[in-house]
This record gives sequence, structure tokens and C-alpha cells, in this order.
Amino acid sequence: MKCIKRIAAVTLTAAILLLAISSCRPSVTGGGSSTQGSSGRTMSYNDAKSELAVLAANVKPSTLPVRLDPNEMFDLDLTYETHSLPDISEYPFVVNPLTPSYITVYSANPDIIKAANDFNNGAVMLGGEQVSVGVRAVDSALGTNFILSGKYTPDLLIPASEIFGEMLSYRSIPIRQIAGTTVRGISGVVVLEKSEAEDFSDLVQKVHSGELSIGYVNPLQDPDGLNFILSVLYEFDPSQPMGETAVEGLRQLQNNITLIANDSSQLKNSFLRGILDGYVLDYSAYKNTPEYATGHKFIPFGVVQSNPIYAIGELTPIKTQIAEAFSEACVSAGASSADSVIASYASSITANSVIAGGLHGIYRSVRGGSSNITAVFVADISGSMSGTPLLRLKTGLRGAINSIDPNNNIGLVTFADNVNIAVPIAPFDGKQQSYFSNAISNMTDGGRTAMYDALAVALQMMLDHQDENPDTKLVLFVLTDGDSNVGLDFARMSPIISALKIPIYTIGYESETNSLNTDILERLAELNEAGYIDAGADNITYILSSLLSSQA
Repeated sequence: MKCIKRIAAVTLTAAILLLAISSCRPSVTGGGSSTQGSSGRTMSYNDAKSELAVLAANVKPSTLPVRLDPNEMFDLDLTYETHSLPDISEYPFVVNPLTPSYITVYSANPDIIKAANDFNNGAVMLGGEQVSVGVRAVDSALGTNFILSGKYTPDLLIPASEIFGEMLSYRSIPIRQIAGTTVRGISGVVVLEKSEAEDFSDLVQKVHSGELSIGYVNPLQDPDGLNFILSVLYEFDPSQPMGETAVEGLRQLQNNITLIANDSSQLKNSFLRGILDGYVLDYSAYKNTPEYATGHKFIPFGVVQSNPIYAIGELTPIKTQIAEAFSEACVSAGASSADSVIASYASSITANSVIAGGLHGIYRSVRGGSSNITAVFVADISGSMSGTPLLRLKTGLRGAINSIDPNNNIGLVTFADNVNIAVPIAPFDGKQQSYFSNAISNMTDGGRTAMYDALAVALQMMLDHQDENPDTKLVLFVLTDGDSNVGLDFARMSPIISALKIPIYTIGYESETNSLNTDILERLAELNEAGYIDAGADNITYILSSLLSSQA
């Protein structure tokens, strides 16, 4: 029973957001049901709460004084899209330019990438010289955010749909559409053949009423997830999809969304194990999944994923010629790969610049339904984290500050031999951000590793907070090398963690002198269908940001 997602080599801010996003949203209230932990011991929710309270009290954590960071000012309007984007080096060319005259293209579509290889292999001549293209496999959302931030700008953007082009237009980015349709695709929901949902309208109503349990990938990252949000808005009010009726309908629907994931593999695993009744994906993924060949059906929705081509800014004459020649090649490639189901699909939904430009804002306003997020970061500052691991941990946590919604409730616990409540849980406003930043600055390493003592304290903090805020959703992040060697252990804590059903995301750090205990971190994350992240690369900030935004 593994819904665990192992995310390799990412930066901490990104990891935090991805992880929070990918939570299976288990209920943590009430409780006569029993859960069997990894130790084999069965425990009810209420028994777990009682036992945890005793264990946490016996740990006797220290509450550190909170102080404002004298060196930092915090702007509540900062968003992760512009402040924690990964470096472009994380997305090297998957199709290398072969000539001095070339254009850079952002596209993650396999058919576009193949067309680019064919284009380069064809030795295309323009104006008496050979030209080529270079393709970076940057997806629609990330490519759009790169352009909006001004951090990296390609010559061509080929997003999944025109929604992303309209977003750029709404923000007054100079773009020119060269091709409206290259490779066609459609979004949809896979459900069992026996499901009573016959079309998208029927499915939305059944999800809204609680009859069906579905999930989707974070719409801030995924074109199908974003298409789902747009389509739901149209379902609730087709004449005014950005109006109050549509937005409130979407908000209510969010209360019944079981899982918002960081990628489709977690959705697929949950669906195949019966946790979900269906999930959002594109038709090609549905068609190419052997398990769906019989006994399943695909319910299409939304705008066509037409993979349009946009020139960004003013291109030089030679780049304009290359762009137009490559666009013709992509259109031809799309025509040759057309699928009859995709070709026959038509949609009445459109997304002009005003609608597309407001989608992310609407989603952020409703993504938590009627509740918010309470998250605690548990940071290992023991001697085994000395040097580079602790430096990476601090850098990642600091980078995550601007990525966390100020409406969420955030706390920080640190541990070595002893456990410290470095920042008590509170709304992540400017003052709390400053407390958080100052606590990060004051982290120093040394001592042994009481990880499970720290988990007991952090879990108790969250349950106490939930007593006062019953609608909040709980999630915990553990940042460590996994080398726990004092205090409580996995066997003692795992039945409690399983029964409480609070997702725990683990982020692992490795140094030159200490090996990373990935096994224990994966097992810990697995208890409540969360995920493990390898913190070995530079973009963990972006992943953490994505996780929290999708969980909310």
C-alpha cells in the first residue's frame, strides 16, 4: 500500500510546496476507527491522541524566545513563481542546437521534441545558411512563470493550451501566435466503467455532492489541472465563469476534492488502490496505461490542448524565419499523429486573456475550500547535519518563506539531543515570517539526533492548534539525514502516526561524511501516503513551494 512519491534531487522550498500539495488529504478528526502501524500494533485515533500527549509531555521541549529578524523585511505580496523559480540549468537542452543561428524553444511535449529532432536532422537551410532549434523540456506553467518573471525568456513557447498564451497577454507580455494548433490533446477524468457519471457535468455534480472522490495535479503547475479549474467554473456559471456564483461553486467543490498531487503517478496509485473514484489526466496518458484498457472510461472536458506556438518578444529576422519554418514542421507532426478520439472532440469553453489571467488568483483563493493549512517544519540540527547539509537546510527553509501563503499557519521545531519549539504555530504574516527567518539564522549544529521526540512534539503542537481551528488541514515536514539515535523510535511512533493520519513529508540531506538513511525516511512518509524528497540539488525551494500550494 504505497502512495509514496520519491522526488529526486530538488531544492527545499520547492520540495515543501510539492509535498504539501501532494497530500492525500486524510481526515484527522473524529475517531473510532483503528489503524495498524508499521509495528503491527493497532490503534484508534483517540488512543493515538492520548498516547501522543503523554509522550510529547515526557520529551519536555524547550520553547525558544522568538525575535524579529533585524536583517530582513518581508513583503506579503511576494509569490513563489517569481522568487523561487529553479535555475534554467536544471532544464538542459533535450534537443541541442546544431548551428550558430538557432532558436530556443520551451516545450515538454514528446511530439514537439521529436519534431525538433527531425527538424535538426533535416539540415534546414534559410537565407543561405543551415539553421536549427534547441528545445528545453520546460512545461507550460514553469515556462510561463519564467517569462512573467523576466528570469529566462525563450524565443518560442509551446504550452499545452492557449490558456497560457492568454495569461501572458493579460500581463502585457509581447507575444505573437505563430500556430494555433500543432499537436492536439484533451483533458479528462478516468473513472471505472461502472461509474454512474456519464459526462463532465454529471461528474462535477457527483463530486460536489460527495458521491465521487477524485483528485488532480496542482493547477499552478499542471495544464490538465488548470483546465479542470476553468471547466468547473464554466459548469457553475457558463455566462460568467469568473463571477461570484462560479467561484463559490468551485470553493464548495474543493471541500470534496480528496487529493491534489504534485504529479499524476500519485493519483494513479491512489485510483488503482481504490482511494479515488477517478482523477484528472490527459487522453494520451489514459490511452497508454494498460490497466485502463478494460473496465474504465474517459470523460473529456475543457479547452482543447492544442499546443499553440508563441514567439516571445521581438525576434530577429533570421530567428523569425526559423520560428516559422519550425512551426510548419510542428503542424505537420501534429497532423500525422492525430488520434480519432482527440480529433472528434470539440469544446464550447474558451479562455480569453481576462479569464486566463484570473485563473491562478481564483484558484489560490479557493484551493483550501473552506479551510486553511497548518504546517510544522521539523529541522535536524544535530552533529550529523554539520557543514553542507545544515547549510542547504537553512538555505531551503529561507527560500520557502516567500512561497508560503500568509493565511496558512506555520511553526518550526528544531532538534538534536533535545527538542526546541523555535517558532510556535501562528498565521504566516510578516511578523511570523520574521520570527521564522531569525530562527533559521540562529540554527547551530551539535549533539545526537532525537528525531522521533521532535515528531511527537510537532504532532502535539498541530493537534492543539486544530482543537482551536477544527477545519484546518495538517501537514508536517521533516528535514533530516534520517539518522535518529536517541529517544523515541520508529516502532514506538509509527502506530500513533498512522492512526492520526497526518501526512509527514520527509526531506533527506546527505553529507560527504554521513550517508543518508533514505529507507527510514521513505517508511515514515509512507505511513500516511505522503512523499520523500532528496534534497541533493538546487531547486528544492521551488518544489517545496509547489507542494504547499497544491495542498492548500
